[in-house]
Amino acid sequence: MSLSNFQQRAITGAVFVAVMLTAVQFHLSIALLSIIISCFCVWELARMFKVPAMMQNAFTLISAIVLFFLNFSEDLKSKFNILIDTSNDDIILAMGTGILALSIISRNWLTNKQILWMFFGTIYIYIGCRTFYLVGSIPADPTHLKGTYINKAIFVLVITWCNDVFAYLIGRKFGKTPLMPSISPKKTIEGTLGGLLFAGIASLIMIYIENLKYEPIYFIIGIIIGIAATIGDLIESKAKRIAGVKDSGTILPGHGGFLDRFDAMLHTMPVYWILIHT
Repeated sequence: MSLSNFQQRAITGAVFVAVMLTAVQFHLSIALLSIIISCFCVWELARMFKVPAMMQNAFTLISAIVLFFLNFSEDLKSKFNILIDTSNDDIILAMGTGILALSIISRNWLTNKQILWMFFGTIYIYIGCRTFYLVGSIPADPTHLKGTYINKAIFVLVITWCNDVFAYLIGRKFGKTPLMPSISPKKTIEGTLGGLLFAGIASLIMIYIENLKYEPIYFIIGIIIGIAATIGDLIESKAKRIAGVKDSGTILPGHGGFLDRFDAMLHTMPVYWILIHT
């Protein structure tokens, strides 16, 4: 008996949520998870734009190596102080230089369009995954507004998911006005506004659970995260339209690929990171 698309989405979604919420509780697992997400997203991006297998692997490998050294830089320095003596800024610069050099070398195998998408796309994915790790590593501090009991990666993920789920449900029930039909025909203004409203409410509920008091500013923060999630979804939808594909992959039944599932997170994590540092 085959499962319906809704059942597939529900089962995959439940497993996905369980894995994510468990992983972000531990330093090692969130570090590894951010690398895995980056690798799959870069690989899927390369496949979307029909990049040759050799170059798919090259771009994916660079992202994995840089995130590994960044996420585990402190551990590596403590164990191999003589061998690992560089700052995060140096590694970031090296990554940019490496991707640029790889893009230049790729001119023999890739079109200009493929090079542009892989260069900027790899950096975009890297920033999203790196800030996912950084946000998840914020220490708990109940006396400080920017880091309390609930892991901040969970905070952002829950708001992102609430925005996505309620935008979908409200859009299906009440949606009539297309938001950007040329990019995402099914996304409506009514659904988008509903998603933003529930993103703000989710933010208030979570901060109330933490502090047993309401912090009105968090309603605005929730809406900002919801807006970032919507933009991330539209960016990936635009990329798929340009590439001429329906889904970025098939690895997640009912959801498509990693890019389909993490498109919003790749945008919400950097936005939240900026918010708490301004």
